[in-house]
Amino acid sequence: MDASAALTLNKPLILVRPEKLHHPLKELSRKANVTVTDIQQAVNVLAYILE
Repeated sequence: MDASAALTLNKPLILVRPEKLHHPLKELSRKANVTVTDIQQAVNVLAYILE
């Protein structure tokens, strides 16, 4: 599922984006529940949520 579909369906969204894409994806980042820069950070977020 892509990010826009997740947002349209009101699904939680963890956006993984490198720092160099900060500006092009800033609108999407504001709509995401969490924005991280790498996969390990996303895993850490999920682990925290599921604790």
